[in-house]
Amino acid sequence: MKRPLAVAGLLYFAALSVAFRCPSVTITAVLAGGALLAAAGAVVFRIVSHKRRVHLTVLIGSVSVLCALSALLLFQQVRVQPVMDAYAGKTVRVTGYAGDAIQIKDAFVTYTLHCDTADGQPADFAVSYTTRSGYDIEPFDKLAVTLTPEPTTYDYSRSKGVYLYAYEEDGADLVLTGDKHFTPYAWAVALRQHWQHTLNRLLSPDAAGVASAVLLGNKAALPDDMYRAFVQTGTSYLIVVSGMHLAVVTLLLRRLFRRFERFHVWLPFIGIALLTFLFMAVTGFNASVKRAGCMLLITYIGKIIFRDSDGFTSLGVAALLLTLFDPYAVGDNGMVLSFAATFGILLWANPIGAFCIEKLHLTQKFIKKPTRRDRAEALLKHAGRICVAFLSTSLTATLWVMPLSVLLFERISPLTVLISVAAYPLSCAVLLLSFVLVLLPFLSVPLAWLIHVFAGWLVAVEQWSAALPFTSVPADQIYCYVWLAGTGLLVLCGYLFRRGRRYVAAATVASVLMLTIGGAVTALTADNAAHLTVWRIGSGYTAMVRKGSNVSLLSCGGTGKGKSTVTGALERTELLDNVLVTGSFRQNAAFLPWLLEEKRIANLLVYDSLHKDERIKEDTAVWFGDNTRFPLALNSEVTLDVLCTDKKVFRYVRAGSVSVLFVPKKADTAQLPAALRRADVVLAERDADLSAVTARRVLRLTDSDSGEMLQDGDVFELRLSH
Repeated sequence: MKRPLAVAGLLYFAALSVAFRCPSVTITAVLAGGALLAAAGAVVFRIVSHKRRVHLTVLIGSVSVLCALSALLLFQQVRVQPVMDAYAGKTVRVTGYAGDAIQIKDAFVTYTLHCDTADGQPADFAVSYTTRSGYDIEPFDKLAVTLTPEPTTYDYSRSKGVYLYAYEEDGADLVLTGDKHFTPYAWAVALRQHWQHTLNRLLSPDAAGVASAVLLGNKAALPDDMYRAFVQTGTSYLIVVSGMHLAVVTLLLRRLFRRFERFHVWLPFIGIALLTFLFMAVTGFNASVKRAGCMLLITYIGKIIFRDSDGFTSLGVAALLLTLFDPYAVGDNGMVLSFAATFGILLWANPIGAFCIEKLHLTQKFIKKPTRRDRAEALLKHAGRICVAFLSTSLTATLWVMPLSVLLFERISPLTVLISVAAYPLSCAVLLLSFVLVLLPFLSVPLAWLIHVFAGWLVAVEQWSAALPFTSVPADQIYCYVWLAGTGLLVLCGYLFRRGRRYVAAATVASVLMLTIGGAVTALTADNAAHLTVWRIGSGYTAMVRKGSNVSLLSCGGTGKGKSTVTGALERTELLDNVLVTGSFRQNAAFLPWLLEEKRIANLLVYDSLHKDERIKEDTAVWFGDNTRFPLALNSEVTLDVLCTDKKVFRYVRAGSVSVLFVPKKADTAQLPAALRRADVVLAERDADLSAVTARRVLRLTDSDSGEMLQDGDVFELRLSH
């Protein structure tokens, strides 16, 4: 049987990804049942047909799927669940140190706290902790703090071994001890900081930002408009350190180390392995870099031992190595996309490239005595083959990544292939020049100028492309999934029945028609009404009014138990028209740090009692005080009346004949004007006196002994307009 490790590793990785991202008994049962049926069918097929190859392939694949499900379940029970049982929802005093990933945004700092003790007892867990930016926290600083962690729902955090998160509450007692936690990884972080300092010192701010993003994956170094351009064009992989970066960096070093083969065949491998590991450490052990590093070293070992190597086998072994001891690693989107893109390149890039080279007559013919014209023609053909290689690689990677982009991000970038052809060489140039600059800073005069030129061209290409129509298309509609399924079926039929070029052309036209007709029908039947959605999450709640692309939040509170629901609803929203902050951190504003970090807010309104709160900068919000009332147009159909009296903030939503009243905790509705005492729905917080209001339906938003109450995890939805 050919490539058993490739089959085992890739199916193990695929099953693990599906089971992790769809954690339901039904999905697990379907995967396990399908694997068992396939194994049984393989045994029967082996007995009947005596074809051993198919028999072994199916058996290995089935066993791999079952092993993946077992590994995920075992890891959850042995590693994750004990941490949840011991610390989730409990107030503990912990000591530990800050990790190297520290995010600073506005008035907030989020870092990973690696805990050594909890309430004086030895502990081993990590918490994503958000604090005010007043603390001078550096990587590996030792500290102590009292916190109440909650289970995190972010797949990326869980893929990094962070299963809990916490916010700094009022009266926090965070204390820095002044000591540093020693680890060999700290040397790599120090080297990364040195490289960052070198780039900032020798380059202009814009060029340094691009160089830092391309070489070190430091996206925060880019201005917001530049970063959005990379995201919108679907080329953000250029500023996330990946296998491409590692391949470019090691390409120059491989030729150098080959000179040592005459001393011993393993010397070049040792040198490349050390430098690969160093580059992975300096860039923070990014998932796609680890995938590329594993593949590189496995391929090199294969060439030394077997004098040959296989890309699919290397990819399968890398999948096993990266997920065998940590199944949650598949929660990193970058890892999933990296494996998908690499698989597509290995499968299709060479055939497509060979076909294009043949049709464009770019094959190189041997000429014994070439003339000047022959040399010029050979040079042009060589350049043409390079362009074909870029195009085929980008095309195959994009084709395999696009379905996952729909499922993970619910967006696709149809022009990514064409944009990559121009942007990829420029980013490679910036990467190589930046790498040489940090190693040889005395060459800063020529290198800095070249980096400035290539970085400027790269940014110009990205920003110009981002302004084009259809650069980024939402893919969260049902027609996108129908299109993906239909296109996949057409491709499968082409493989099974070995159809010719006419079938390829017809299938392409059919795929385009499915996408176009589906988009047109969806646009014509789109729901443009205004809706109110309220999520009850733990001890708080989040209330959102949406009409098309207009989104306003009347509250952004809750706990991490259901945070993914709210963040998922806002994932495709870059601009929030209005955000109203009226009360306590957990109950009404727990998600405010995330909103300030990830979203643009056109109008942030904050009750003046929070005026001294360091979480909110003075100049980023509109402040209102007690005994005030003002109207606010949330969109073309919905208005909001905000009334603040006796330190209680009432919110009255009106859209035509539909009205909703939000009553804060311990509020007396008798203080309201008569026009605001009548509503279709009243949403009341704890201990609110509702004796003065008239409503068709009353819902309690927090714990109460009376009335209909939204339970933890419940969602209330109301159509405000037609």
